[in-house]
Amino acid sequence: DRALDGVRHRALWALAGAAIFFAGLLPVALVHNQKLEARTLYFPLVGLALLLALAIDTALALLRRFGPQRTQITLTRTFSGIVATLVALCCLLFSISQIGSQHGYRLVHAFDTSIVAQLRQIVPYPPPRTVFVPLGVIESPVNTGNPQFDHARPMILSAIWGGHALVQHQYRRDDLWFTAWSPWSGVAAHSFTTSGLTTGWKRGNEPAEPGTQDYVPWTRVVPFTVEQGGRVSLVRRLIAVAPSGEETRIDPPVVANLKSQHADIGPTRVVRLNDRVPGHQPDWIDQWHWQDGSAAEFSSQRVWGQALQVVWMRAKSDVPLLLTSPDSPASTPNSRGPQSTLTTQLAPSQSAQRITFRATIGEFNLAQGKRAGEATLTWSDQTNNLELGSIKLTDRWVRRNKRWATLTVDLPPHDRPITLRCDMSVTDGFFHDVWVSAGVRSLATSPATQPTK
Repeated sequence: DRALDGVRHRALWALAGAAIFFAGLLPVALVHNQKLEARTLYFPLVGLALLLALAIDTALALLRRFGPQRTQITLTRTFSGIVATLVALCCLLFSISQIGSQHGYRLVHAFDTSIVAQLRQIVPYPPPRTVFVPLGVIESPVNTGNPQFDHARPMILSAIWGGHALVQHQYRRDDLWFTAWSPWSGVAAHSFTTSGLTTGWKRGNEPAEPGTQDYVPWTRVVPFTVEQGGRVSLVRRLIAVAPSGEETRIDPPVVANLKSQHADIGPTRVVRLNDRVPGHQPDWIDQWHWQDGSAAEFSSQRVWGQALQVVWMRAKSDVPLLLTSPDSPASTPNSRGPQSTLTTQLAPSQSAQRITFRATIGEFNLAQGKRAGEATLTWSDQTNNLELGSIKLTDRWVRRNKRWATLTVDLPPHDRPITLRCDMSVTDGFFHDVWVSAGVRSLATSPATQPTK
C-alpha cells in the first residue's frame, strides 16, 4: 500500500508539472505568431523544474531498493554527487555568461540616459506637448559584431512606450512624449506632410484632421538622430521622397527657432526618408501566389534601413526557418518546404509602367555564418514569354554593400492581363533565405524598354 501511495503521489506531481508546463505555453500558442521569449517561459520553466525534481527523486527512490543497504547508500551518494556537480557547473556556466549580458544592459542604460541628457541640453525649453522623434541611430551601445547579441537588449528608442518616462523625468514635465526607432521597424511614423506627421501612436496627441488621432504638427516636433559615439544631432531638414521621385522638403520650426536664436545646438543634419510618402502610399503589386497556389503573405519589414513589403523566398526544403529572428515577418509560414516561385497577374494598362523589384539577405541571416554559392532571382512575363531581368545575390556582396539589390523594368502598354513570375534558383552552398519585395508600380518617365526573351 505504501508503494502504491508513493506511485500515486509521484503521478500527481508529474501531472501537476506537465499541466503547469503546457498551460504556461498555451497563451503563446493561442496568440498569433507570438514568439518564444524569456518572459513567456517563466511558468513553463516552473513546471519543467517540478518534472526534473520528480525525476531525480524517483531515481533516488529506485536506487534505495537496489541491493544491500551498503550498496544503496553508495549508489545514492554517488548519484546525488553527480547531480549536485552538474547543477553547480550549470549555475557557474550561466553565471559567467551573465557577466557579458549584464554589462550590455549597463551600456544600454548609459546610452539611453545620455541621449535624453543631450536633448535636455540642446533643447532646454521645448514647446508644450512636444514630441521627440528619432529618425535614425547610427551608433549601437553594444558592438560585439554579433547582431543577435547586440540587439538583444532594446534601447528606449526601440519601443513606442519606451522613452516617455525617461524624457519626462529628465525635463520634470509630464507633457513631453517620445516616439520610437528600432533596427527592425525603423521610424515610428507612417507619413510626413508639410504640416505634420502621423505617428501611429495616439497618446498625447491632438487631432488636427478629420479621423486622425495620431497627427502631430511640426510646431511640436523635435526630430533628431544619434550619430557615431552616441552624439545627438537635431534634424534641420527632412526630405520625404515619393516613388515618383517627387521630394517634399520640411524644415521643423522648433529647430529653425533654435538656430535663429543662435542657440548652441551643435551640428544639425538633413535626413532623406525614401519610404515615408507624403499623402499616399507606394503602389505595391499584390495578389502574389506560391507555386502550390497558396497566397504569399507579404508584410512590411525594415531591412538595411529601408522598409518594404516583402516575403521570404527559399529554394531548398532543408533551409532552417529562423522564426525567432527579428527579421521574421509576422506572416512567415511555418512550413520548411521550398518557396521558390511567385506569380501574380497585372491588369491591362493603357500606359507604360515602371516596376521596381528589390531583394537582399537580412542582417540576422548573415549572422548565422558565412555561406558560399549564389542566389538568382529572375522575373519574367509569362504571357508573352519574355524575361524581364534578374538579381544575383551572394553572401559576400550583401556583407560588403549592406543594402537591397534593385531591378527596374519598364512594361509597355498592354490590352490584356500579364502574368508576372519570379523564380529563385541557387548554386551549391547557398542556404540563406532571401527577402524579396512585392514590386512597386509607377508611371514610366521614359520610353519602355523591350524586355529580352
